Amino acid sequence: MSGSRRRLGTALTGVSVLAVAAALVFGLSERSSPTVHLPPLTAEAPNGYVLDPSSTGDLDLGTAAGVTVLPTDVLHRLLAHTGFQAGYIRRWTQGEEYADVLVLRARNHEAAQQLVAGALDYVMGLPGGGVRAGRAALFAVPSVPGAQGFFANGSSASTGSPLFVQGVWFTRGEDAFLAETGSPQPGDTGLVVALAEHQDAKPVSPGQ
Repeated sequence: MSGSRRRLGTALTGVSVLAVAAALVFGLSERSSPTVHLPPLTAEAPNGYVLDPSSTGDLDLGTAAGVTVLPTDVLHRLLAHTGFQAGYIRRWTQGEEYADVLVLRARNHEAAQQLVAGALDYVMGLPGGGVRAGRAALFAVPSVPGAQGFFANGSSASTGSPLFVQGVWFTRGEDAFLAETGSPQPGDTGLVVALAEHQDAKPVSPGQ
């Protein structure tokens, strides 16, 4: 059993997870696009979490723009600029907390890198996350080559209450991957890093 699988299966029980109050209604289908074959997303739920089927499935340009801490209009522009092709999200919840893994297919590898760079540039302009003072902070994720982690503060789309978010972006070919967790209370990076590690270990063959 790999280290990342152990963290997802056991160590994550003790992780103070970041989470969501945002009630997003996607109208997502259960299968990925028949014309764009995306790589599979990790399907193993963190301990104590359950899959949210209403928020799991295919993403078009409109729905993809609304599933991260970025403002919808900002991510919409980034996706359009980088030639968004298709996307898929898997979401688990535990009370108000959430954990997401998603993939966004860009025009090519360079465009996927531009998408991630643009997302991180904007996140750095958001208020700092958790107990960290100042603006949003980045953190290293050496276990996932080329990955970049971040902390940020957001707000619930449904209640407007503060939301502490942390995430890990990385690219593989033309695909940009994001692991993101959110909660009304700040947490550490254990869960989101484990999700990113587990996703990076998935085979590249298409299918969800």
